[in-house]
Amino acid sequence: MKIQIVYFFLTFFSLSSMSAQTTLDTTALNAIFDQIELHDKDMGSVLIAEGDKVLYSRGFGYANLETKTKNTPATKFRVGSITKTITAVMILQLIESKQISLDTPLSKFFPSVPNAKRINIEHLLQHRSGLFNLTNLEDYFSYMAIPQSQSQMLERINNLEINFEPGAQFEYSNTNYILLGFILEKITGKTYAEVLEEKIVKPLGLTDTYLGQKIGTFSNEAYSYTPNTLGWIPATETDMSVPSAAGAIVSNPTDLHRFIRGLFKEQLTSSNTLQQMLTIKDGYGYGVFTFPFYERMAYGHNGGIDGFVSNLAYFPEEEITISLTANAVNFPFNDLIVATLSSIFGQDYELPDFTAQKIELPVEQLEQYSGNYTSEQFPLAISIRVENGVLTGQATGQRSFPLDAYSETEFRFDPVGIIIHFDAEVEATPPFSSFVLHQAGQKYTFKRQAEK
Repeated sequence: MKIQIVYFFLTFFSLSSMSAQTTLDTTALNAIFDQIELHDKDMGSVLIAEGDKVLYSRGFGYANLETKTKNTPATKFRVGSITKTITAVMILQLIESKQISLDTPLSKFFPSVPNAKRINIEHLLQHRSGLFNLTNLEDYFSYMAIPQSQSQMLERINNLEINFEPGAQFEYSNTNYILLGFILEKITGKTYAEVLEEKIVKPLGLTDTYLGQKIGTFSNEAYSYTPNTLGWIPATETDMSVPSAAGAIVSNPTDLHRFIRGLFKEQLTSSNTLQQMLTIKDGYGYGVFTFPFYERMAYGHNGGIDGFVSNLAYFPEEEITISLTANAVNFPFNDLIVATLSSIFGQDYELPDFTAQKIELPVEQLEQYSGNYTSEQFPLAISIRVENGVLTGQATGQRSFPLDAYSETEFRFDPVGIIIHFDAEVEATPPFSSFVLHQAGQKYTFKRQAEK
């Protein structure tokens, strides 16, 4: 939960037209996840559904490396900030029953929070409160794995800085949803776990969704891992009292599909409330993002906590759900989502060659790639430079990123799935005059600009 999943600056989807694919290409999907599993890139579980019908479901990799327990469709994962969508629904249910309103001030419940009189429920739902994100505080890692009481968490929130006046702008902050969970408990007189069971789990018939505890407390729970040079090592394990209503739910792709399908079938709120929830302002509604894929648009949320990463997206026009949860990631998660969506909707996509090996090139040769490059297909220029003996790329207004050589013309930045081929489509030798950048199934041609 410390790091929210963020799509890299170069990842966006064009608005080209395409026809819907009516028959799911399970062969292509199996090829994707077989390669991911064979090369030990990611571990997790995936589900694709059309309407109420599950079209594809499988686990890949291991839920527990120590016991060699494989991930299956029944494996349960910490889903991080997907919790926020569920929290938002339960708050909206309280609004429908007139126990609170969008305008209810935070001061009614927690007057000691900074700016509490000016912050209302809607500000919290939309991340427009101005409250600093407490998971970004320097001391976060000192207590994240230790059980925390509500009073301890409130004391930290009471000492937070104000980044801006309520409603002035959007800024993602876990603080907002932690407070919404505390408000939920205060109004109902029940624990968050009890309200979750009563308002979401039972009405939808969910079987594997609950507020998380220590991993392994319940059966079929995955442990999470992070990559290092020797393979996978166990990730940190956040105590679930810390993220609570902002990121503490455990679930699996099957239950997540049932949840979002039930939400859009108006089994949890009225049609008017659902439309309010889906009204996007500065990229965010009430606990939901939008996810564009070519001409299509999905609603949902992503999540990240410890080594877990997750994404839940629903395309209302096509009634397509993709639910992807992972407990170990060493291949860009966004690229895995794009590869899966490409198979669903009949788009071309090719996974990188996982057998390729990095090579070392002398600095003198790396200097021949240096220059400023622009593209008619992409709004940002990219500067290629050698920094401390390493070839780097830097888009306008962004941080630089290292480029690893896989040949004299191919370079990669694996964390976000960038592959650059210098003069890939013409026969040329250094100094190079252009490159083609590949990411998330798209490619963009950049040409070197003359030095001024």
